[in-house]
Amino acid sequence: MDQTNVPGDSALRIHFLDVARALFMLLGIPFHAALAYTTATWAVSSPDRSALLEYLPAFLSTFRMPGFFLIAGFFAALLLERRNAADWLRMRAVRLGIPLLTGVALIVPVQNALLRLGPRDAVELPGHGAEALLSHLWFLPVLLMLCTGLAAAWALVKRIRWPDLPFWALGLLAGLWLVGLHSAKTLVNLAPMGGLIDLQSVLADAPFFLLGVAARRNPAILARLTRLEGRSVAIGLLALVVHIQFRHSAGAAEFLVAKLSEGLAALSLMQAVIAILARHFDRPSPFVDRMVDASFTIYLLHHPVIIGLTLLLLPIALPPVLEWALICVVTLTATYLLHQAVRRSRVMLILFNGVLPRSGRGLLAPANAPIPS
Repeated sequence: MDQTNVPGDSALRIHFLDVARALFMLLGIPFHAALAYTTATWAVSSPDRSALLEYLPAFLSTFRMPGFFLIAGFFAALLLERRNAADWLRMRAVRLGIPLLTGVALIVPVQNALLRLGPRDAVELPGHGAEALLSHLWFLPVLLMLCTGLAAAWALVKRIRWPDLPFWALGLLAGLWLVGLHSAKTLVNLAPMGGLIDLQSVLADAPFFLLGVAARRNPAILARLTRLEGRSVAIGLLALVVHIQFRHSAGAAEFLVAKLSEGLAALSLMQAVIAILARHFDRPSPFVDRMVDASFTIYLLHHPVIIGLTLLLLPIALPPVLEWALICVVTLTATYLLHQAVRRSRVMLILFNGVLPRSGRGLLAPANAPIPS
């Protein structure tokens, strides 16, 4: 999704970070598919529950979006080192803004129509606020706001000496930040315009975005990010267990423990995933490159596909884990094939990927070249 290669500068291609970004996006499929089989309130609720799937969304959500925003921050800083901030921000507005508008105009209405066709006791009908308008596309305006802030402050950011701190320390700081953010939202409206300006998500994801910027500006941080340590993994898993145990607690002490453990788990597990990918996927691979190329389109389209498949399976009494696995496989296959159709049309590339045609090539010309990520 963030542009990682510039014509004439192949050194900007960092394979394991491309793979990590795609993986964090593709994990949205098992995450959302599992929600239907848990006690969580989601678009569709199956009458069948799974104790195993109950914990999967909590596990994935701990590190998936923090990892995505970290990588977005890294590539944002990388490109700002080579381009004028205003030009880069205009490119970001196109690459993120056009797919956002396409999603709001086409994708979200389709999934809302599917929900209205479902049985009333199994669906959560869309409301009238920003959540109903944006659905799973909420991250696009958040990323746009973070990019705008970074571009505006880039002259200052370049002068900062980013410290190389252990990830457990960064995790605790992130947890404390989340505690402060929770307190702030009781005093200040962090979701003005009915939530269309989601300052709460911007502030919640800003530490991870800035850590990505820091990893680009300080090579020692990037080196730490790619170094797999058993102690860090153990800390992350222990923190995850503690977070899951206390995340719904009402007491002040339990809330503090839940947020601190959430920050620890996010940083430790995210770092472990990136380090594993750096060890095994830091090289070109045709299959991996195709999945990286398709990951943004897949994420845009996966939500209504999962909703439709879940509704179709409601009358069928299959084991929940089997239904979930079937939904994941069919969703990934269907959205990948849809991406192949998208990339063959200049118009579709503009609408779903924000990729403008190069000068001299018509909008209706076939687009067989790889999509800039």
